Amino acid sequence: MVNNIKCGPIRRANLIKDDHGNILMFEGDVQERWREYFKSLLNPREAENCLEDRVQSPVGINDEDLEAIPPDVEDIEDILSKLKKNKSPGNDGLPAELFKGGHHEVHRELQDLIAQIWEEETIP
Repeated sequence: MVNNIKCGPIRRANLIKDDHGNILMFEGDVQERWREYFKSLLNPREAENCLEDRVQSPVGINDEDLEAIPPDVEDIEDILSKLKKNKSPGNDGLPAELFKGGHHEVHRELQDLIAQIWEEETIP
C-alpha cells in the first residue's frame, strides 16, 4: 500500500512462454497461447492420445498380455491394504473396512468376481 502511494500502481508484465519456452510479449500472441492452453485443458482426448504415445509397456510384455491377465489374489490384497479407513462408502454402500477386514476367503471371492468381470466385460 505504501509503495502504491509513493510510486503509483505497479504494472505487471503480461508475458507468458510458449510450448518451446520462448517468451511471448505481444498481446495477440499471449491471448493465442492462453487460448491453446485452455483448449488443451478442455479437450482431454487430444492429451490422452499424446500420453498414450509416450507410455511404453514394460520390457518383454506386450499390451495384449497385460489385457489378458486379470489381477490375482495378491494384487487384490495389495490394493485393499492401501484403502483408507473411516471413509464414507461409495455408490455401492459398502465400506472399505468390509473388504479390508475380510479373510483370505473373502479376498478370493472378490478376485473371482473381478476375474469374471474382466473376462466377460460386463458386471453381473
